[in-house]
Amino acid sequence: MSSTECASCYLISMQSVVGIIACDIILTVLIAISIFCFVTLYKRKAEQNVGSSANEKTAESTESPYQELHGVQSDVYSELQDFRK
Repeated sequence: MSSTECASCYLISMQSVVGIIACDIILTVLIAISIFCFVTLYKRKAEQNVGSSANEKTAESTESPYQELHGVQSDVYSELQDFRK
């Protein structure tokens, strides 16, 4: 190669190349760690939400789903048997 062929070439020293590669690796590791932290935080919140909703469901299930009867009410089946007579 002659000096005229490399006139438009940009020369990068080996130290610059090593620095760029090292910075790239460090940034990739930091991004991976931050994503891991956010995912574990999200899972913890989801587990807490599931746990709290399970506690609410158990509280609801202890209550009777039937409305309490007020006063004396006749049995529907006995009324039906009265009609058959």
